[in-house]
Amino acid sequence: MTLQDHRNHHLKPLWGLLAACLLLGACSEKPSGPQSLKTLHEGKRVAVTFYGERSSSSLFGPEAALTDQVRPLTRTGEPEGEFHEKRPDWLEFEYRINNESRRVLVAKQPVMNQVSWWGIARAGAALGDDSELSIQGRRYRQSVRIEDRNGNEYRLRLLDCGGATMAHLSEWNLLIGGVHEGDKDFRGPRYGWIERPYTNADLKVGLEGSLSWCGDRWEEKGHRVTRGYYFVSRFHAAPAHISSDRLYWRPVLERIEPTVAERPLVEGAQRSPDGRLDYLGLKSNTEIFGADQSLADRLGFTDGERIGEGEPDWLNFDDEGKRKLVAAKPLAHSLSWDRLDEAGLVNGADIRVSDQEGRGYRVRLLECGESTLDHESEWNRLIGGVAQPDGDFARYPSVYGWIEEPLHHGRLHIGSKKGSASWCQEGISLYGKHHGVNRGYLVPSRHHATSSGFTGWGFGWRPVLEQIEDQ
Repeated sequence: MTLQDHRNHHLKPLWGLLAACLLLGACSEKPSGPQSLKTLHEGKRVAVTFYGERSSSSLFGPEAALTDQVRPLTRTGEPEGEFHEKRPDWLEFEYRINNESRRVLVAKQPVMNQVSWWGIARAGAALGDDSELSIQGRRYRQSVRIEDRNGNEYRLRLLDCGGATMAHLSEWNLLIGGVHEGDKDFRGPRYGWIERPYTNADLKVGLEGSLSWCGDRWEEKGHRVTRGYYFVSRFHAAPAHISSDRLYWRPVLERIEPTVAERPLVEGAQRSPDGRLDYLGLKSNTEIFGADQSLADRLGFTDGERIGEGEPDWLNFDDEGKRKLVAAKPLAHSLSWDRLDEAGLVNGADIRVSDQEGRGYRVRLLECGESTLDHESEWNRLIGGVAQPDGDFARYPSVYGWIEEPLHHGRLHIGSKKGSASWCQEGISLYGKHHGVNRGYLVPSRHHATSSGFTGWGFGWRPVLEQIEDQ
């Protein structure tokens, strides 16, 4: 075999894989599962989840389109604009800034061009906030509601694009910037963070792209913000009455969530500032399991060394309607993350225990997040919510230590004691080796990872009892 033959021989399997990839359409396939980003910006907690794409067929039916229900209008009430993509796919997002969350569908490609901002507003589809706008002597309420084929209701509006190119918390930057591959301004960890970012052509932005009308008013009278032409990050404004080949309508469908009655607050309980978590105080081990009964004995799990005398009290939480009991101190030290995982006690998928009244609980470890300030992790929300805040946590008084009398670190066995570093659910790879995340060594905020096979006395088992709703 010649050198050239040798090269071709080894290329054949690769060409075969490439051909199969192209035939099956898998080469450009986007990840199917949700992808999330959590960050902080100027003291605000930001979380964005991208769920992928929805087709117009899945929303409105095989042949139906959004424009069957609403279209931009001229002053005389005639349809305005030229179709670019009558039945676009839709990018599905959920995002939260502090305590406010929204679930939206954003048209992947604009639906129309040759449409003015006024034309969109005349159809009631610019702002989605029920306000009234005066245009050429007439008033138009921004109140269009759209219903999909499954009965879900949406507000129809335009994107919030902010007041400058780097308006990081605007929807244009958070959502479009988050899934686009980026440009000279849209770069860094907050931009293009999904696994396979979209190109200019995918979203019709950039040099051959469009200016998408936004909901925002510009400082120059009669102008509205537009974004996305030449660079995805580009910030521009145009007179609201004009239409052109370059100005496009990219609609947003904001999900209207069914009204949920506020949870009643149990007497003596304390509710977190964001309204999602109730702390019901400490519950003794005897109240849960009865006298002389331990969780370890009920599970038949006796690994490690017991911590202190007697059984722990339990921190009693109602987490958005889900009851969780967290051990106020670890039960044992000198046992590895791997051993807990072998026993099924890391995620507790198959581990169940009942209290003395017959209520069932899943037994697992806390979810501790990706970093010290992962505000949405269970450790931060539950332990951080009731513990006296340390330096990192103290900067966010609405998130940490919000109960009337936060618990001293010693009461929670946080510090440098045996078992103070509580093993968590998360396992990560560092330097080619598996590590288990742990929290609580020295201070509540500390986030650390240690070799998952390590059995040092500093590491402890702090279980969570999560009530099973069907029991």
